[in-house]
Amino acid sequence: MPVYRCLPRIARGPYYPAPLFRRFKRFAGNSMSAVSFAGLHVAIVTPFRAGGEVDWAAWTRLVDFHVQQGTDGLVIAGTTGESVTLEDGEVRELVLRAQAQANGRLRIVVGAGTSSTAGTVRRVQEFTALPVDGVLV
Repeated sequence: MPVYRCLPRIARGPYYPAPLFRRFKRFAGNSMSAVSFAGLHVAIVTPFRAGGEVDWAAWTRLVDFHVQQGTDGLVIAGTTGESVTLEDGEVRELVLRAQAQANGRLRIVVGAGTSSTAGTVRRVQEFTALPVDGVLV
């Protein structure tokens, strides 16, 4: 089943901007495989230091905590994870560190939404190349 069929009916109906839907459909096509997202997926926060940079030591502790607690997956760089304040490179580093640390014990979903359609499409294209189980738009 194509990815766009997973969108709620209203997203495919007259209330959703048709040009955006057509762009998503053309981009996604049938290339994304089905993944089960059953279980508990946590929208993880992104810890920062006083200077505004990501606190990598705290990030490591957070990911370890979720692995130890049996969390099924993490949503990285969603709205709770301060996605609008993170550069693409920082999001990429968060994902790569979490994947290496979790070593397959967590599903990883990365937030790609921005305040513009073009920015979101660019992030989706970039982030689908990462070792993630899903991309949140």
